[in-house]
Amino acid sequence: MTFGPPDDYFYNEQYFVYRWTEQHAGLFVAGPSNSGVVPIEDEHRLVMEFAPDGRLVRFRSLSAFSTESVAKKVQEWIATPGTERK
Repeated sequence: MTFGPPDDYFYNEQYFVYRWTEQHAGLFVAGPSNSGVVPIEDEHRLVMEFAPDGRLVRFRSLSAFSTESVAKKVQEWIATPGTERK
């Protein structure tokens, strides 16, 4: 499997972050002057940690309903050392 360039990277490219959005449904909203569909989406991130020799150390897929929430989860995961692979 080949990935393109990461969307974000941290700490001298030790951590790579890939982003994507998943649309689950749309909520139809109608008003007196206009109407439309509001998408219901999840924000996802794949975070990968690499060793100095380029070996993949750990990775995790994170998701949330808002960009701010998933960004916070990414920072918390990076700040917590470990060897889990989820």
